[in-house]
Amino acid sequence: MKKMFGIIAATALIMLFVLSLFILTSCSADGIEEKTYNVDDSFCILTVDADTENIKIIPATDGICRVVCTEMPRLYHSVEVKDGVLKIKVVDERKWFEKISLFGDRSITVYLPANIYTSLLVDSHTGDIDIDEGFTFEHININLTTGDVRCDASAENVIRIKTDTGDIFLLNSDATSIELLATTGRVVITGSDCIDASITTDTGNIDISDLDCEGELKISVDTGRVSLTNITADSLASNGDTGDISLISVVVQNKMSIESDTGDVIFDRCDAGEIIVNTDSGDVIGSLLTEKIIFATTDTGRVDIPKYTIGGRCDITTETGDIKIVIQK
Repeated sequence: MKKMFGIIAATALIMLFVLSLFILTSCSADGIEEKTYNVDDSFCILTVDADTENIKIIPATDGICRVVCTEMPRLYHSVEVKDGVLKIKVVDERKWFEKISLFGDRSITVYLPANIYTSLLVDSHTGDIDIDEGFTFEHININLTTGDVRCDASAENVIRIKTDTGDIFLLNSDATSIELLATTGRVVITGSDCIDASITTDTGNIDISDLDCEGELKISVDTGRVSLTNITADSLASNGDTGDISLISVVVQNKMSIESDTGDVIFDRCDAGEIIVNTDSGDVIGSLLTEKIIFATTDTGRVDIPKYTIGGRCDITTETGDIKIVIQK
């Protein structure tokens, strides 16, 4: 009987605690409003320090800079220009129990006049980040813990985007250097020009299309598929643990190096001055555009390659897999 009474009492206390939180958090949602901050002073650097807001940077069609934020009592934003820097920061003065909120997504929307800015720096914990086209910065640096990033803006120097959990989309963005890192998430690049690019994901796919890279394109993925389409580069280095890599119309001026533990390597009308492919378990198949002197080695697979005595060197090694290459002029 005492044991049963204890269980009932504990259950009642838990229900009372949950009900109290519900009441508190419901009350905390009162007074939610959208506040507009007008920015009159000039600036060349934009910094955003956020918590759980969705962040959007879009063109100001009227040429007036303003910041629109979702706010509530004791949770507001500081928007100020100091020494040429527009600083947007979340100010959270809530009690711990007020932070268990039930209202929807919060947001920060920056209406930015068309101009060339020095730097865009965004640091956020949870929420999506969208940067529209029509902007050029010297540097773009985005650091996000959980959420997706879509960037259509360009940078004269570096675009650097890092997210722990979330996808990265770089669309029609040009830069001298592109550095994208997604710990868990997909990376997509399309329609971009750069000098060098480094793309890394631990768990997630990498899809790159219509990229013109004048220098080195580096790709690293632990678990995920890599798809490369319509790409030109001076050199290409791809390293992966588990997942196929597909190359369609990829032309490299000098060296193309592909390392994979488990996964197929598929070429479709590709070429390079020198090609090196190493895979432990997977087939290496497809078509190249020019003659190659091919050295193919496999432990337990079949080899079907053309025999040429002229052309660039092509070394293909797989422990368990077939090798089949054709020249498609």
